[in-house]
Amino acid sequence: MGLSGEGGAVEGKRLLSSQPGPVSGPIPPSEGGAASERIVRPDAEQREKIAARLGLKNRDRSDRGQALPLTRAALELFASETLDANEKETSSEGGRGKAPNESRVEAGLNALVKAISSERVIVPVEFTQTTQGDKEKHGAIEFVRVPTPAGDALAIYSSVQALAHDRPWARPMAYDAFKVCLAALVETGGRIVVDPGSAQIVVPRPAVAALAQHDEWLPAWKDAELVSHLRDLAGVGRNGILDLRISYEGEGLFRVDVLADAAFEQGMLRSSLDSALRRMGSSQRLIAAVDRVELTPRLVRKA
Repeated sequence: MGLSGEGGAVEGKRLLSSQPGPVSGPIPPSEGGAASERIVRPDAEQREKIAARLGLKNRDRSDRGQALPLTRAALELFASETLDANEKETSSEGGRGKAPNESRVEAGLNALVKAISSERVIVPVEFTQTTQGDKEKHGAIEFVRVPTPAGDALAIYSSVQALAHDRPWARPMAYDAFKVCLAALVETGGRIVVDPGSAQIVVPRPAVAALAQHDEWLPAWKDAELVSHLRDLAGVGRNGILDLRISYEGEGLFRVDVLADAAFEQGMLRSSLDSALRRMGSSQRLIAAVDRVELTPRLVRKA
């Protein structure tokens, strides 16, 4: 299965080479009769600038649609999800202890977002027969929508193989994830899904918005200012509230665990938790940082 290049396949343009052709014909003499110098070929940097001005994009001729290195490494982090429950368990001792290590799902999502910010992705293009013979052509790209628990998402693929597994009739085309993310902000409220039909990894709205702006995504569970903001809203250190933590559960769902002292007077603790959850649930900063969120009180026992 061939891999179409971005631009040529989308807009029906001929794929132009940024390499200059050879100089042919005799070199005319200058006015003084001496031969002129040969035209100097542009170097790689100059060719890149020329290509950019022409709206072209350099293609790696070794790219056959395989999963690229950063993307492949990120996907491999999702392979050991069964360990997440053990990694995410916090000790029931000590209340405001050390923050838990990043789970494999969290590490995988973070790595995947970074990967597709710099590596091409694959999108499906459906070709149709023309009325003038056997030639195939396609119109404007219509991104594939996939239902997810977080809502509809635009589909992208890590490789030709992943696309063929899910949509064997579609032609693969190399594409810039930045453009897909821009479209997702308009079409799906800002969600994309990687490799539907196999890995099916939902990239949540805040990450898509960052990619669309060529910005670096700061995951909620790594955002120290957000955690501090939520601790203030929850009243950590008062009325039985010991601490909180943010984790990513997959499929666009974030969870905020509010750790409460199981030995605290139950009536006061219940009232304290209700107030804390209500204040956090209305936090505009939290709403902006996550796609979907689940606020969960958890009772723990201090040593």
